[in-house]
Formats: sequence, C-alpha cells, structure tokens
Amino acid sequence: MKFYKMHGLGNDFIIVQDPQQEVSRDLIRQLCHRKTGIGCDQFFILRGCNIEIYNSDGSEASSCINGVRCVAFLLHLQTGDRSIQLRTKERELTCRVVETMDSEPYHGHNKSGHLLGREGLVSVEVGGYKLQDFEYRGRSGLLVDVGNKHVIFPIDDISLADMTLAAELNNIENHTGRPKDPDGATYPSGHYISHILGKDATFPDGVNVSFAHVTSEHEVYLKVYERGVGETMACGSAACAAYAGLYDRGFLSKNNDVSVIFEIGRLSLSMLEEESIILKGGASMVFEGVVQLV
Repeated sequence: MKFYKMHGLGNDFIIVQDPQQEVSRDLIRQLCHRKTGIGCDQFFILRGCNIEIYNSDGSEASSCINGVRCVAFLLHLQTGDRSIQLRTKERELTCRVVETMDSEPYHGHNKSGHLLGREGLVSVEVGGYKLQDFEYRGRSGLLVDVGNKHVIFPIDDISLADMTLAAELNNIENHTGRPKDPDGATYPSGHYISHILGKDATFPDGVNVSFAHVTSEHEVYLKVYERGVGETMACGSAACAAYAGLYDRGFLSKNNDVSVIFEIGRLSLSMLEEESIILKGGASMVFEGVVQLV
C-alpha cells in the first residue's frame, strides 16, 4: 500500500490515495502508532475527490482542515492544478494552492525540527459555522461547529492550559498536571478535560477541546486536544472554531486577517461577507513510501 506522509505545522497525516483500498480500524491504529508504526495524528483515504478521515485511535473524524490542505497540495504536486474541490463527511471544500516553495527532500532537519520536503501555501474556504455559549464547572466557553465540534475556553496565559486551568476546572488540589479519571486512567491535564467532556452526554461522539489566549485583535495563541488523538501541534478546524467564536463575540478584527499561532507556526484566517471562513497556511510533504500488508 503506497502512502504519503505530510504535515501542516506539525499536525501530521498518513494519506493513502487508492479508491479501492480497504483498511481496518486495527490497521489504522497500528500505522498511526508513533513507536511501532509510521506515526501520525490522522489517517486519510482519498477516493477521487472524497476524503475519509480517521483519528489515530481508529475512530472516524468528520473534518480535518490541516489534512485537507495537505491533500490539496498533494493533488497540486501530481496534476499542477491550483484550484481543487474536495469533499469530507460533512461538507465540500474549495482549496487553492497560493504558492509552492520547492526544496529538495533529504534526511535533515530545519530549525523547527521537521523533515524538509516540498512545501506549499494553501487556502481553504471552510464555509459557515454554528456557535453557542458553553459552560463547564463555572468556566465559560464557546461550542463551535465547523464541520466537527470544538469547545473553546478563553484563557489569560496559554502556558497555564496544562495545569492551572485543569486544576481550576476539576478541583485538583495539587498541580501535578496528571489527575486521575474516575475510571482509573491517568492523563495530562488538558487531555483530561477533553476526555471528560468527550464522555458527557452532550457529546456522544466526543469533542475537541482548545484553550485560546487572545493577545490582540489580530492574534490568538491556541492549544488543542483533539478527540481520538490527544494533544496535537496544530489543528486547522480548531483554529477555525476559535477564530469564528472569538470573531463573533467581538474579540477579533472584522476588517483584517487574524493569526492563530501554534507551536511551530501560524495559520491566517479571515471571514467572507457571507460569514464563510477562509483559512490559509503551509502544507508540507515529508516523504512517501510503501507498506506491505500481510
């Protein structure tokens, strides 16, 4: 089975481009494992213009905007097309390759620590969103649906997301950052909150949780815990959800692009007049390979 390994700001993917390929959930988990497999956050099967998306735990995802940008860039590299239509489980997405930055792949690293390869700047018209207020243990947040659901908690300091906020939300007395769930499992604090919310009857399919620190009307720092994955270095749909919610509530500029900042880079977001979100950011080819299925 041929595959491509790609990433958007460290949010990484295995992409299989085969309309006939059938892959079991167990195999997806094996391939996504970072110690014993190829390693990734999400697994994509591309069937023509239709995308199937699976989290690293084998569960199905309805959207992944960073991955969609990577798929669009892959198709651009293969065909030369710059305008590409793709369909996920929830919506149709219009992608445009804005720029291609060619660099020869080699087994070295750049300053961000990721393998070098073909890189491009890709925009996606994500479409509209649904928004409502959300509260968890006295902490106000936003529930935003951009094709998948995200809970966004505003926070004053992004570095506190893992520990102090979790302590506040869950009444954890010590700030060890590793509380125990009632089922006995131990989680990093932010992932704990995502895990607990994912068990709530409000979210039968689980939910993504992000902590957002607004530093100006043009800039937001975001930390994300994805359903079925855990903490990821970046998340395009979380960026869209945080931007849409904070934009709607008047925290962000309505006239200029806004940067959503992650660990090794940023995504640029803006809103069309009909309140359709536009996201723009880098997509990188890491390597391609073949795995022998037994």
